[in-house]
Amino acid sequence: MPFSKKKSSLILILDVQTSIVRGSLCILTPGERPSIVFSHETPVEYNKDRGGNHLLETTIYAVKETIHAVLVNIHGHSLDYVHYVLSSPLIVSSAKTIHVDFVKDAKITPSHLMALIAEQRSELVFTSEFGFEIIEEKVFDVKLNGALMQEWHGKKASQVEVSFVTTIAGSDTIKRLREACTNAATPNKVVFHSSLLLQHISIQQTIPGYKDYTLIHAHGELTDVLQVHAGLCTFFGSFPYGTRSVARDVSKALKVSDHTAESNITLYEQGNLDASHGRTTHVAIQGSQHVWTAELIKMLNRAGTKTNTDGHTLISAHAHEAFFIHALQSMPHSGKIQRLELDDVRPRVIFESNVRTSRLTGLYAIAIHSIS
Repeated sequence: MPFSKKKSSLILILDVQTSIVRGSLCILTPGERPSIVFSHETPVEYNKDRGGNHLLETTIYAVKETIHAVLVNIHGHSLDYVHYVLSSPLIVSSAKTIHVDFVKDAKITPSHLMALIAEQRSELVFTSEFGFEIIEEKVFDVKLNGALMQEWHGKKASQVEVSFVTTIAGSDTIKRLREACTNAATPNKVVFHSSLLLQHISIQQTIPGYKDYTLIHAHGELTDVLQVHAGLCTFFGSFPYGTRSVARDVSKALKVSDHTAESNITLYEQGNLDASHGRTTHVAIQGSQHVWTAELIKMLNRAGTKTNTDGHTLISAHAHEAFFIHALQSMPHSGKIQRLELDDVRPRVIFESNVRTSRLTGLYAIAIHSIS
């Protein structure tokens, strides 16, 4: 595990989804690309019939197994930080823009902005008294007197507009996740992030032309959605239908094992379903696609947002990305739909030769490096 002569830090990125927990060791060095030197995946063995508590317990178990595998391979080094990257249902993110008018010009400082944002927190339904806490808050844009400002510290203005994202999580969940990595890092060295938010931060660097797009992240039991307009996060949402949900429904419809259902979905994606599989298989798979698109539209309609964007739709799925692309293409006015490509990530991150490449791990490393 070679370190640069410059000041480097060794971090563990824990990508926690409803299907897997992926732990990746990453070396961060100022002025250099992040380097992924080790990665390990543990499946989340979730039984849908046993409810949400079972999901948390199996997730914590997978986190502990992943951390153990990482520590065995750390070869005497110590971790500087552990970065948890969380998806729904463990977190909820919301985007907001606040506009404030002052009677006269006021000097704008970071503490001033944080005070304005703090005033908005009282509007959150999920507060500490309900067992939730804020785990992440990021400011994206600041406008003074209507003008977008890159350097706003200490400037005076009579109008301020701030766009920011807040992520909350259950206090008990955060406590359990901190306890799970006691052997890896002290509590003050454990940081939490939203998966969608880190993906967005990284996309702005890896595909800088993407200012209006929808990002769809399908994982085990859920699908998470982020909409971006003019480079700003405008909507976060999720619905309970993911990659495992698809396989489970196809399995039930065909009366086959989940493994066989997965194989049939793969053949369908490749256009290799022959006559021996029959029309029933096509109907089952396409029926699952209709369920997924219906859930997507229902969520967006409920939120009062558009079912498509004027830009692009990017798919980031744990499995069966072609399935979700086909499903989106069946929707009216679907626009341009594409995968997040590994080739977009490679120029900005290094994967050591013995490490399995992962687009999400690369995106997370790029984003964490940029905000550290």
